[in-house]
Amino acid sequence: MITGRNEVTDMIRAAKVEKNIKWAEVAAEIGQSKEWTTAGCLGQMAFTKEQAEKTGAIFGLSGEAVAWLQIAPYKGSLPTSVP
Repeated sequence: MITGRNEVTDMIRAAKVEKNIKWAEVAAEIGQSKEWTTAGCLGQMAFTKEQAEKTGAIFGLSGEAVAWLQIAPYKGSLPTSVP
C-alpha cells in the first residue's frame, strides 16, 4: 500500500534511471511541455486520468500509484508547520 505521493515520486525517479526514460519522451506522450511533465512526475502538478494512465504505463506504475498522480499537490503551503 502506498502511503503518499512522495513514494510515487520515488518510484518514478527509480524507473526513470533504470529504464533511461527522458522527461521529453514522457511529455510528448502525454501532450504537455517537458517542464510541466517533470513537475507533475515530481509531485508538483496533478495529472488528468488519461495523463496519469499514460505516465503509469511508461514508468510501470501500479493502479494505486496512477491514482496518486491525480491528487492535487500542496502548493504554496506545507502540510506541517514551517521548520
